[in-house]
Amino acid sequence: MIKKIIAIVSLALILSSLNLSYASEKAIRNSYEYGKLVIMHMRSHDKTGNYESTTTIYFSYGDGEEISSFKSQKDILGIDTDRDAFKDFIKKYDQGKKIPDKPSEMSILNILGKDGWEIIYFSDAPAKFKDGTAPQSTYLLKRIK
Repeated sequence: MIKKIIAIVSLALILSSLNLSYASEKAIRNSYEYGKLVIMHMRSHDKTGNYESTTTIYFSYGDGEEISSFKSQKDILGIDTDRDAFKDFIKKYDQGKKIPDKPSEMSILNILGKDGWEIIYFSDAPAKFKDGTAPQSTYLLKRIK
């Protein structure tokens, strides 16, 4: 009886070590690709009081690949400028697949997520300029190659 218990425990230990060995070997074989997504919103006005909104989206990944979108227009709230920039970015990244009616920052993150990208770091520290700051979201991402 004791010999059977020892044999079962030994077999269980051998199988678990083989399973752990396989998992660690698989993790070593996975290589990752990293990317950085930056979304910046700027609102400004000139001396005559005309407001202009600018949205810039920049995604760099892999070995120097990058996609960017820049939209600027007279839009006090910046909503239309943001949506136009998001649409443009999605067209460039997703090769013209279905674009949401009201694209947002979350739409871009969802599309990147469906493509295997996962967020590993987020910062909402504002971009600093000579004349002030601008809201900025920075995401560091990774995916298995």
